[in-house]
Amino acid sequence: MRRLALVFLLLAAGPAWAEQLMAPPEVEQALEAGKIVLIDVRTPAEWAETGIATGARPIDMRQTDFLAQVEALKAANPDKQLAFICRTGHRSTLVVQALEEQGLKDLINVTEGMKGSDKGPGWLARQLPVSKAP
Repeated sequence: MRRLALVFLLLAAGPAWAEQLMAPPEVEQALEAGKIVLIDVRTPAEWAETGIATGARPIDMRQTDFLAQVEALKAANPDKQLAFICRTGHRSTLVVQALEEQGLKDLINVTEGMKGSDKGPGWLARQLPVSKAP
């Protein structure tokens, strides 16, 4: 709970940060090429509803050990960038900002998310590969 609260405190502070954006087609290509680790930060109910991007790691951003799980993935994949996806790109923006404030760098926010936003149609509408949630 403390880490989740930390995410929202960081958002309220609104510090300057550099967001690296990537659209779903580029994310899918980078994922296939083994250049990134994609983390789906949505809830288990959302994963069950739509599935997850094939190759993505589902880690609910509300979990108390979210930061530890992300750090473990980075440690296991030091040569890969971490990319984050949610439903529309909003929560992943918040997660990237909070993680960068915690010292993680070179993170990617997947614009459009799974279901699309004003930035584009999203992973699902683009008919990119999806797998069943674990």
